[in-house]
Amino acid sequence: MVQAERAQSESAREGQPEADFWRPIAHRFAAKPPHCSEPDPAVRAIRRRLRPTDHLLDVGAGGGRLAVPLAENCARVTAVEPSEGMRAQLAASIKESGARNIETVPANWAEARVECADVVLCSHVVYGIDDITPFVAKLQLKARRAVAIAMHARPPVWNFFPLWRLVHGETRRSLPALPEFLELLQSWRIRYELERLPESSLNRFSDFDEAVGYSMQRLCLAPGTEKSKRLPGILKEVLEEREGGLHFVWSRSLAPRLVIWSPDPPDVARVRGGPIPRTAS
Repeated sequence: MVQAERAQSESAREGQPEADFWRPIAHRFAAKPPHCSEPDPAVRAIRRRLRPTDHLLDVGAGGGRLAVPLAENCARVTAVEPSEGMRAQLAASIKESGARNIETVPANWAEARVECADVVLCSHVVYGIDDITPFVAKLQLKARRAVAIAMHARPPVWNFFPLWRLVHGETRRSLPALPEFLELLQSWRIRYELERLPESSLNRFSDFDEAVGYSMQRLCLAPGTEKSKRLPGILKEVLEEREGGLHFVWSRSLAPRLVIWSPDPPDVARVRGGPIPRTAS
């Protein structure tokens, strides 16, 4: 699924891709201001499971949406983030919060050299990981007490699928999401808990310009092309104002969930050609 979605993106792409895909939209993944009454939905769920002496490892920390507020509830946070644009936003979020217990590791997860942590968190990252077995295996091997994965039941850009068809004239290939991930955990005999989370604000645009810019990126469009010139007119027909921002008229909840499990005691099994630690059956 990941490879098919990637191939379709490259086939539709106009112009050269961004060297850092996340840089133009990193601001959408910034930490909320300190003491914000509406933190990311996953923050409250993780906070209930953290202890003051804990070390939290956030894999794919992005702009600090989770790492920064959770730093208030534990002794230290290690934030692994490969994107330079995201790390710049993360640094800004850390500075604004005044947090002094967050270490940033500029690496992708496969290459990151980090200590084991009490809780290993990975929020909205695994959708695009095609070699998922070693990715999850490392998450589990680095966790002393819990692995927590925040995911949507629908792919994160599900609400762009109808827009893709309107612009490109074809059905958008889908990345795997929560249902496929749970199938993998079940095949690895990992016993997990599943918690429903409130909807996040990432589905809405603050204004029309943000809607155009974000849609350009998600549709792989380049400025000045025929499709990019048609896009604003299409968006005017399919956006509506509600809940403090602009939404697609067809928007539906992405149904965020938190998947959490204990890594103990690891029983290393061979699954699909790679080792995956799992709990005993």
